[in-house]
Amino acid sequence: MAARAFSYALHPPHSAGRARIMTLAGRSPPVDKPIRAPEVRGDRRIIADTILPFVSAALLFWVLSVLEWLRFVQPSPPNPIVITALAAIFSVFAAWRIGIGMREHGRLRRGQQGDCAVADLLMQLSAKGFRVFHDVPAGQGSIDHVIVCAQGLYILAIEHPARPAAAPASVTYDGETIRINGSTPCDKTVAKSRSQAMHLRRYLKDRTGRAYTVRPVIVFPGWQVKRARRNADVWVTAPRTLHQWIDRDPAVLDLADIKMAANTLTRYIRASGQARAANPLPQPC
Repeated sequence: MAARAFSYALHPPHSAGRARIMTLAGRSPPVDKPIRAPEVRGDRRIIADTILPFVSAALLFWVLSVLEWLRFVQPSPPNPIVITALAAIFSVFAAWRIGIGMREHGRLRRGQQGDCAVADLLMQLSAKGFRVFHDVPAGQGSIDHVIVCAQGLYILAIEHPARPAAAPASVTYDGETIRINGSTPCDKTVAKSRSQAMHLRRYLKDRTGRAYTVRPVIVFPGWQVKRARRNADVWVTAPRTLHQWIDRDPAVLDLADIKMAANTLTRYIRASGQARAANPLPQPC
């Protein structure tokens, strides 16, 4: 009997197998799709779009040039001068385009490294029970990340400016203006973050009746932020500092408020995703 029971466990009859398959097939599929995952910037696209076509075309011209020269040494030689001139001209053009593509590739690599640093921060916050949302619509644009916790809501805008070759990678913020190595290329970023925070605050107020605290944060991964002002309405900081700043804020939300805000954002993101699918943006010609 024991041997028969062991054999039955290893090789169940076909009816039992069919019943198990029917049970699995009869389960209801998940209704809601997962909300958006954090975006990670890729660098293969820029190589495929801006570098490989010109490298391939330049090689093609040189192959044609070699073939023409080989035919040139035959008794009835053609004239390879034209194809050689075209190969040389296109090689110069391809070198120029390859240089542009390599610079763009370097920019995307820096963005990818910054995204990894931010992703590490968000994983740490999620492990502490914080709710994190990604690519949240806000008016004409979208918010990179939204953090919901007992301290309130924080919207994150991730910036990846080009790092200088010789000068130190430093950011200075006085509460209104962002200066990168003495220049001011991010003035509009502060105003945009304020506008997105106001948009999200109004949306939550309309949907829940609760006046949530929404703090705009501009994050510079891999940069040293000097004179960072925690008392400013818009924070400008590095990923490693943001975690400390959030912990120092007092708790203003209870579990019910956090759950209500998280559920409202989840419905908002899914509804906006369905609207985008129904009305896709026009593709450039």
